[in-house]
Amino acid sequence: MNFEIRLVKSEEIAAVMDIIEYAKILLKEQSEQWQHGYPNEAVLLDDIAKNRLYGAYSPDGVLAGIAAIIVGLDTDYIYIEDGNWLSPTAETDVVVHRVATNRDFFGKGVAKSLFLFAMDYAKKIGAASLKGDTHKNNKPMQKVFDSVGMSYRGVIYIADEKSDNARVAYEILVDSSCREGETPETQKEALDTMKKRQIDIN
Repeated sequence: MNFEIRLVKSEEIAAVMDIIEYAKILLKEQSEQWQHGYPNEAVLLDDIAKNRLYGAYSPDGVLAGIAAIIVGLDTDYIYIEDGNWLSPTAETDVVVHRVATNRDFFGKGVAKSLFLFAMDYAKKIGAASLKGDTHKNNKPMQKVFDSVGMSYRGVIYIADEKSDNARVAYEILVDSSCREGETPETQKEALDTMKKRQIDIN
């Protein structure tokens, strides 16, 4: 199924939270991920206000899934063990968080569509790579990472999680000129360029 990817509007928050709450039920069966209040409505409304919550919409306009595509340094990603990032963590990072699928669209490639969009977005704004993470027991999300070519990079820890806070981290280089451990521009030049391109895209 083909999905249109676009920014979610604040008036869609009820549909967003329905998707999130069902995802929490499923995750509870395998880990403590999303079991301590996060993500809540305030977090998702903040994503919407900052123009970073994207939705995958079916041909008839149903919200089939969501993902927050965030530009900036994720401090939880600075320390990584059992591996390393392909590109250094920086203010120019593009990271995908809060991915969830409408129960009526399971198995339809919703999350994959959102990640492919995120990869294209990262390319357009000049990012070196796309990063993401999930719980080690979240096999469906790890399959999504694999399906779009993201590779396992190590283990990171979520500072705000009260317990069971280890996450497996994934990354894919989206700038063909970028080699492991390098960025295509200096950090300041890249950040200035990305901010301008992000305004143009949004």
